[in-house]
Amino acid sequence: MNPQNTVPYPLTEEVVKLRAYEMLYLWKESQKGDDMERGAGANWQFLTGAARAEYSDRLKRITNMDRHLVDLYFTKMQRFPSNNGEPYATVTGQLNVGW
Repeated sequence: MNPQNTVPYPLTEEVVKLRAYEMLYLWKESQKGDDMERGAGANWQFLTGAARAEYSDRLKRITNMDRHLVDLYFTKMQRFPSNNGEPYATVTGQLNVGW
């Protein structure tokens, strides 16, 4: 991973880390041996559930922000760009039949 890489807005590194923690806790739970005594070590299933709940909550907020940004883009986007009178617009890739 390149240190200059960034996650796209509105996604944050914190959300990516929460998902990574969830996967890490699941992996750690799978590595427990059958001979481990009850109550010994961390409760990885509990930590997995907590990380999943936190991740889901933040992802819902980010999804709403992203939906609003996309809606804002499409309401402000110019539908028919000026194409200098040509019937075919290379920007949209559509044939403009009359105005």
